[in-house]
Amino acid sequence: MFFMDQTQSQSPSTLVHKREDLLFALCIVASISIALWLLFSIIGAMIFIALGLLTLFSHAISMAHIQVNGVRLRESQFPEIYQKVVELSEKMKLPKVPEVYIVESGGILNAFATKVFGFFGKNMVILYSDYVEIGEEKFNEEVDFVIAHELAHIKRNHVFKQLLVFPAMWVPFLGLAYSRSCEYTCDRMAAHYTGNPERAVSGLLVFAAGKRLFQKINLSDYLIQYNEKKGFLTTLMELLSTHPPLPKRIHAIEEFTGKTPTVAIRKDRKHFWAIIIILLFIVPVLFSGLVFAGYKGLDSIGFFEDMMFPESSPVMDAA
Repeated sequence: MFFMDQTQSQSPSTLVHKREDLLFALCIVASISIALWLLFSIIGAMIFIALGLLTLFSHAISMAHIQVNGVRLRESQFPEIYQKVVELSEKMKLPKVPEVYIVESGGILNAFATKVFGFFGKNMVILYSDYVEIGEEKFNEEVDFVIAHELAHIKRNHVFKQLLVFPAMWVPFLGLAYSRSCEYTCDRMAAHYTGNPERAVSGLLVFAAGKRLFQKINLSDYLIQYNEKKGFLTTLMELLSTHPPLPKRIHAIEEFTGKTPTVAIRKDRKHFWAIIIILLFIVPVLFSGLVFAGYKGLDSIGFFEDMMFPESSPVMDAA
């Protein structure tokens, strides 16, 4: 009961991850800077506009495919799941219940929120059928968590914001860090609005072992496994991912809801700073050194002189 009460007592301001707004502001600054830099170049501006239009068009086509071939939830189509969407939308005070579709996933466990044409289109939630099927096996609350997580993306307007900060994704680590903070926020909101953090944890475990084996996972061993494998490469993997590792998301939910963490997740700052120093300082210096050494080597054999002042030939003399 304490676990649930702690979640329900959270204020709306605490539901947003502490770094999300800061990272969004940094991404906006970076995106504006990159966009201005590109627009000063005619070729850069053309590429920037072409990529934007191509992305919007391809996304609209894929959403049209889902709207025609997927199964839209209604009062007469999967009514129990649809009613849960309505209830959660009302709890979250969404201005309008988004369209929700179930699509066949070929065994993939996933769900996502999107918006047709990003800026002014309708909100949509896509549920992969294999995850929804666990609701048919009396695990409705795990499905509720996933639905609430995607509705949280809509409430926070993450789809629109991701379009705004798209250029910042080219900045090493920055855009990806913002994306991960959004996932933490949506996990918090989903745990809060469903009122069942324990099912939130098991809902994440479905992504780890599948829709049947997740029930048999030893949570302590699973979290200890993360600590055992934490190192340079796993830290780099995390920095290059849009989503935090599942053990860290589970640990974050436990901390957020006031529960004593099952296992204290290892924080390895030395690898983080080592990667930052290597990729942002050492690699550029080495690359610049190799370019300079290559230039000096070619210059020593007269490569550039031959290119600028080639030996004369009858054809060149005639020209």
